[in-house]
Amino acid sequence: MPLCGNGFSFGVYDDGLLAGIAIAELQTWNNTLWVHEFHLAPEYRGRGLGRGLMNSVVTAARAASVRVIACDVDDVLASSPRRVNRYFAP
Repeated sequence: MPLCGNGFSFGVYDDGLLAGIAIAELQTWNNTLWVHEFHLAPEYRGRGLGRGLMNSVVTAARAASVRVIACDVDDVLASSPRRVNRYFAP
């Protein structure tokens, strides 16, 4: 379900309860879609909801002919947490 009215931010719901969000913004100067926030409540992980949420972002990016999607990833599962930049073509 779209959020924020910008066409690139979405929420996923379970029986009316917000289970996850993706908040993204188009950077027009370089035609990059920046994903600022992507969260899925722990109890909803492993059900494909996160994949569906990201697919909504990618579908919107493709429809807008976005050059690249970018995000920072906090690797909290590693023994020494780190932040990594990720870029991929929609």
